[in-house]
Amino acid sequence: MNKNTLLAAAVAVTSIFSNPANAATVVTSGAYAASASISAAGVVKASALFAPAFGTALPNYDDLATLLTINQSALLVAPVLANGFTSATESLKTDAVSAHAYSSFPTATGIANIDNAKFSLGTSTTVGLPLTALGISASAISSTTSAGVTGSTQFATGNSALAGLSVTGSVLGLLTIDGSLYSNPSPNTVLFNLLGVKVVLNEQQTVQNATSTSMFTNAIHVFLSDFLLDGRLLNGDVIVGHSQASVVGFVSPVGGVPEPETWALMMLGFGLVGGSLRARHRQAALLRA
Repeated sequence: MNKNTLLAAAVAVTSIFSNPANAATVVTSGAYAASASISAAGVVKASALFAPAFGTALPNYDDLATLLTINQSALLVAPVLANGFTSATESLKTDAVSAHAYSSFPTATGIANIDNAKFSLGTSTTVGLPLTALGISASAISSTTSAGVTGSTQFATGNSALAGLSVTGSVLGLLTIDGSLYSNPSPNTVLFNLLGVKVVLNEQQTVQNATSTSMFTNAIHVFLSDFLLDGRLLNGDVIVGHSQASVVGFVSPVGGVPEPETWALMMLGFGLVGGSLRARHRQAALLRA
């Protein structure tokens, strides 16, 4: 093996060790179809997580969770006698859902897909019609988040897509919001914030520093903050379409301090360069003699 070949090998190995994508970088991702966490008068009434998927690379992974339907409900306020027996309930129903977490190092992605989602908060009585305080429906919901390393930079991206979105209920004065304008909502779109209920579309949050980046995306996030329903204060949240991804242990090659192995390889490369230059000088001197 000649010196030029050795030099090329040393430079290649040094590049491998100094590249952040091949250092101690770890990428993760996750997703779930929906979650519900609601308390009434300080007592937990609903706590559920549907179709979670998660993974960490290296090695690469591919985790898929599916459900044919979600049919979750919670009795928030037990029936009481006041003009008939009244009760308050929360329900979340869907058709098929899936959560997919996978990686192709150094990138990781989480995806959640939900068909025909219906969420409601309301009251019912033994006499009269039920009252919907908040009703949200959509024919299709998706959330996607990716994070990783490209070149010498770490990144994270997210987006949500909604089809057939409709929002109604007494909290809106029995008006209906036509969600056709929100098929691809901008990040952190506040649909409304009234009477202790806030609905955010395509909620995104990113945290980044020199060595890590993490991001999550929620297609629909319902916040309850002291929302009064049938004489009880409700607190908590409901999320439909959650995805997340992160990079940990990123080391930028710009301005970084080489590891001992890298120093050794660099010294080998310098030595080979020096040896090659000395050989060339000797050869040139002999030709001039």
